[in-house]
Amino acid sequence: MKAIVLLALLCAAAPILRAQNVGVTNILSQSVDCCNQGLLCAQAVELTQTGMVSSISYYTFASGGGQMVLGVYDSAGPSGGPGNLLASTEVFNVQNNSWNTTPVRGSGAILVPGTYWLAYQVTSNDTRFPVNRTTGVIDAAQWLRFGSPLPSPFPPLSISQLQAEWSFYITLVPVR
Repeated sequence: MKAIVLLALLCAAAPILRAQNVGVTNILSQSVDCCNQGLLCAQAVELTQTGMVSSISYYTFASGGGQMVLGVYDSAGPSGGPGNLLASTEVFNVQNNSWNTTPVRGSGAILVPGTYWLAYQVTSNDTRFPVNRTTGVIDAAQWLRFGSPLPSPFPPLSISQLQAEWSFYITLVPVR
């Protein structure tokens, strides 16, 4: 009986750890972006807690018959831009009017608080997605080779520190 009471007290005192979505989790309505075939694009996000990346999500209005691959980079690139690839998804077919949520390859990277870059590459200029051009920071590089995993390190930038953000987030699973 004492063991049951002790176990109940320990369970009640233990914090409940929940998955956390980090990035832009709402469907932006400011305008529509497209025509990024041949680019590797990245958006800055700030993490406030440690967690393991389990999936990456990107919202699209129209698939344009395209495929995507998503990834997470550290901020070891020039001027704190995207640097080394930490996690990526497999290539997937883009869905219309949908959160394209895809698990990461392998066991997932453990990220500590700091700045990271969520990256995507798409095969069709007809893929359309929401964008807000008044907040956020994005970088992009010309990268004509499509596939998974994404390149590491991030290629030399052709667009740097542009103000914009997409509906794009990672899901972190807490680690003890």
